[in-house]
Amino acid sequence: MSKRGYYMLKYIRALPLVIVAGAVVYFTIFICIDNGDWTYVVTRALGLKEEHANNVSLIVIGAQSLFLTSDWFYKRIRAFLNRRLEKAKGLIGRFIWAIRQGLSF
Repeated sequence: MSKRGYYMLKYIRALPLVIVAGAVVYFTIFICIDNGDWTYVVTRALGLKEEHANNVSLIVIGAQSLFLTSDWFYKRIRAFLNRRLEKAKGLIGRFIWAIRQGLSF
């Protein structure tokens, strides 16, 4: 196999990981925004004015963002991935290793 074919195969192998990582980021953002919307609906149903309900929903989105970007959260994920990496073999091990490397940055 030529060098060019080898590099193309390498990129094709990495494609599922890139797709999964993109989906995780997309759904995380979607969940934060959706929870903010649900908070707005609930606070309006409880009788708060529109501007107060909007502020509460923004506070909920901010709190979720702080949690999802906290060092504690990433330490827990890294510990979980390290345990899984010890048991993993083959292609799954490569995926877990790549996710762990992404969290290191």
